[in-house]
Amino acid sequence: MNKAEILRQAIKSERAISVRTEDQSLADHEHLFIDTPHHEVISSMAGPANQVIFGRRGTGKTMLLRKLLRDGQPPNTKNDYIAIGLQVEDFKRSPDVSEADPLSVRARGYFRSFLQQVADRMIGLGERVLQNEGLLAKIGLRNRARKDLLEDRFLRLHEILRYGVPRTNPIAASRVDSAASEYGTHSSRARSSGVKFDVENEFGLKPDALLPSANISLGGKYSSENSDGSHIKHKTFTQARIESSYDLGAPEIRSLIREIIDTLQVKFLMILIDEWQSLGDCQAEFAHYLKSCFFGLDCVSVKIAAYRNICKFNNGGTRDNFRGIEIGQDISIVGDVDLPPAKDTTQAFFLDILFGRLVYKEPRLANFYGPLDDYNAKQLIKDLFKNNNTVEMLVRGSHGISRDFLEAFRIASSNIVASPERVKLTLDDVQNAHGKLSRAVQENVSKADDIGGLLFEHVKPHVHQTRVPFFFISRSVTKWDEFIWELIDKRALHAVEARNLPVGADVEWRAYEVAYGLFEEWRRAMSFSHGNSVENHLTWTDIKELQSQEFNRYVLNFGGQPRSVRTCPACGFQFSTSEHAFIKKQLCPNCYEPQPVNQ
Repeated sequence: MNKAEILRQAIKSERAISVRTEDQSLADHEHLFIDTPHHEVISSMAGPANQVIFGRRGTGKTMLLRKLLRDGQPPNTKNDYIAIGLQVEDFKRSPDVSEADPLSVRARGYFRSFLQQVADRMIGLGERVLQNEGLLAKIGLRNRARKDLLEDRFLRLHEILRYGVPRTNPIAASRVDSAASEYGTHSSRARSSGVKFDVENEFGLKPDALLPSANISLGGKYSSENSDGSHIKHKTFTQARIESSYDLGAPEIRSLIREIIDTLQVKFLMILIDEWQSLGDCQAEFAHYLKSCFFGLDCVSVKIAAYRNICKFNNGGTRDNFRGIEIGQDISIVGDVDLPPAKDTTQAFFLDILFGRLVYKEPRLANFYGPLDDYNAKQLIKDLFKNNNTVEMLVRGSHGISRDFLEAFRIASSNIVASPERVKLTLDDVQNAHGKLSRAVQENVSKADDIGGLLFEHVKPHVHQTRVPFFFISRSVTKWDEFIWELIDKRALHAVEARNLPVGADVEWRAYEVAYGLFEEWRRAMSFSHGNSVENHLTWTDIKELQSQEFNRYVLNFGGQPRSVRTCPACGFQFSTSEHAFIKKQLCPNCYEPQPVNQ
């Protein structure tokens, strides 16, 4: 087979590799991992601090976590930690709760499931640590004793996770007085007093059997004489009822985790949590439980990957009303993996990703282009793309999202796989690929009246008028932020980083860019309606090339107030975004069924 045939076979075989890192095995990941241009992020994340990493969907957060997970698997020769990786969906499928349960109940259920999975994976890691030949040679016969000790501590941990920890609580106290004469009982009366303590089961556990309850009484006797000379004997006592309940047992869990890590003789345990925003409205409560069990332990490090604009780590309360984790205090931000769609950095990174996947499926490519760490990128571009503009637009149209780049490449290269005579990608292939991806974006956007109106009634006419895919908004205008970030979440818009703006522009303006595929769709539609060629309308202008005197031309003034009408995804009923139903469930009042606060 010649080079062109091998390259075509590699493109075809690459489709068997998922574009989502979470769907790949650690073995695959070892060959597919490409060091990000933000290499300082991964190096700083290898430490024991609690950290959160931000980035849009598909930018490589999971890839970085999987590298930490891979390096933390025994036998560990690179680092001095062991790592456990969990996606929120892994423990969100808790059998103990349903979506209909109140928030507090769901958060407790998710956290119980999370703890169980952490414990189960620690057991597997512990066995592999103790089977390490180098460790056996070092400790000799003590290994058996450590194994027995480790098993005992894991059994205690599982018992706590299953049943909770018993706590004794005084339920009520009452003062009782009684009186009896020498000739019989004259009267008997009781007075109740005291405070009833709130002993709600904090963790919501319902064990098979509770500890027995008990009554404790303290009191005395005395006598008095009536006017007729008879004597009355009095008894008085205070009675308290003591019952046992169960709670999470955070202090006991913390103690056992420390003992287990000491037994394994590693410096710390790294817990990796991906897709944090999938917790939805349970984020703050889940964060509160996470903090109570793991934060403040020098032997545990928690790493969280999240999407910046829809994640939430606390309830925004103060003092006793505060629930969750405080960013900058309890956990630090390690970085943002969003890459600027710049030719010098992003293009090289994306080509590394692509070639790594191609050579993994077809190792013979290394004979023509060289090894992954030193391959001939210029030759690859020459063989795979019609010209440099084609690969540049494939990269630029992905807006720094590596997953979008891979998906667009697959769509664009489908003709190469199907037609033996086709070898190189053209600009039309790239534009059609991004256009196909943008149609799914338009469908998602059009389902919500308010953000759909923002995009098609405000942004689209502005783009047609200015003929560029970007616009500025004054930093003093914030009333549209909710809708803009929702469009960013749906990938219809992309925020332009300050480093990619002209000098001085970020002081007064925020800049946003229309998705490349969406821009191409608008450009084609405008060209068709005017009966002219595509090139005569809407050109892709680099925002960084603008001069300061040109800024005002590209400012988008929405005017008025945002539309506050939504369409319920369940029944189609239109309602106001300020209504409680939307805020809590994103459903209209007709479909929303309020749940009791406590059950």
